[in-house]
Amino acid sequence: MKISLYSVKWFYRMKLGRADNELSPGWLSMANRLKWLKKLHLIDDGEAVGRELSFYNLERMRIFIIVILLLEFLLFLIDDYLVSQTGANHGSSFFTVFLLVILFVVSIAYLFVFDQLGKLHKANQVKNSTIKALLVSYLTLTMIWGAVFTFSAKNTGGSLAAFLIILLLGSLLMYMDSRTLLIPYLASILVFIIGHQLAPPPVQALVKHYLNLAIFLVLAWFISRNLYKAYTREFKARDLIEVQNRLLKEANQELLQEIVAREEAQKNLEIANQELVQLSLVDQLTGIPNRRSLELFLRFEWHRGLREQSSIAIIMIDIDRFKAYNDCYGHVQGDKVLARVAAALDGSRRRSTDFVARYGGEEFLFTALNIDEAGTFTLAEMIRKNVEALHIQHDASPSSPWLTISLGALTIVPGSVESYSDAIHMADLALYDAKRAGGNQTKMYRSPQDTLF
Repeated sequence: MKISLYSVKWFYRMKLGRADNELSPGWLSMANRLKWLKKLHLIDDGEAVGRELSFYNLERMRIFIIVILLLEFLLFLIDDYLVSQTGANHGSSFFTVFLLVILFVVSIAYLFVFDQLGKLHKANQVKNSTIKALLVSYLTLTMIWGAVFTFSAKNTGGSLAAFLIILLLGSLLMYMDSRTLLIPYLASILVFIIGHQLAPPPVQALVKHYLNLAIFLVLAWFISRNLYKAYTREFKARDLIEVQNRLLKEANQELLQEIVAREEAQKNLEIANQELVQLSLVDQLTGIPNRRSLELFLRFEWHRGLREQSSIAIIMIDIDRFKAYNDCYGHVQGDKVLARVAAALDGSRRRSTDFVARYGGEEFLFTALNIDEAGTFTLAEMIRKNVEALHIQHDASPSSPWLTISLGALTIVPGSVESYSDAIHMADLALYDAKRAGGNQTKMYRSPQDTLF
């Protein structure tokens, strides 16, 4: 079940009736968090714990089998030695050997079964109930074997120790709930009691056996109960940490996705802004800067020219008889001609500081920095010849078979007039004089008193 961190917080808030800002950084205590995470089905109390316990008990059961084999064999040797030294009646040695053989065969069989179960468990091909049943069955058989071995070995204290140690080891090594452990406990104790009734030892020894058995049973039950509870608490705590880590990872992923989305939105916004700036500063028909861009450029260069007292050349350009061209060839062809003329003007720039823009209609404005009047005139003539060299046919022109332009130019140092608008007006006056003179020529602005040439 996939659920977001925000959904968990919302669930807590709804259940507890608390506002979002009232939730502490830790949200809830460990017990409450476990309770609500169980309700969200993020923590499974039954199957998950059972599967973990089955795997853990299988690993420890292998060790338990080996320890039981070695321990019982060692105790039998000690018990047999003590009996031989005291000369007490040992009973049937054949029967005790037979018990050892049975335990050995059963343990080897279970060891093989548990090894196979471990492989199946890792592949998730066996039920936890099956593993649990086999574990309980071996523990029960081992404890019953200990009970039988106790009363068959002449009822000595050493033989009783084997049974008690098996009880204690079963409680220590196997993590099982108290109800499950009742099966091997009750079965082995019943066999122990029945065996002692069939071959009763002296009353004093019997009381001693029952007293030791009672003490060890209480001790084993207490140890087993506490180990099982401690393990389940530890497992739930690990599960809770795993869930919280998963929720935190999901929250981090959501946050990362949000950051990426915001960065993408910011990037798109910057691109949109750049496109907007592009649209606002570039003439869409010709692809060169528009009048607004020209004004920004001139304002900046005019202030710099005021500081440095450097010159600015302003060349006003107009296509000759463009209205007649449109009437003759149509406005679509006229738009294409405007684009071609703009490209020729843009290609006439000699330096990066040269600037050309569409001023309006069929008018363009070309500026150059740090240039004298002679250089301005030479530049204007080069521009005029570049446009004429395009050889754009103009049948409606009485003066030339090709499309031509007229230019009005001046070179000025900022400060001699109030603003760049005045300088543009002067260039426009020179352009008007060029148009009046027949077009396809350049006129330099001098002053109202001087003759334009």
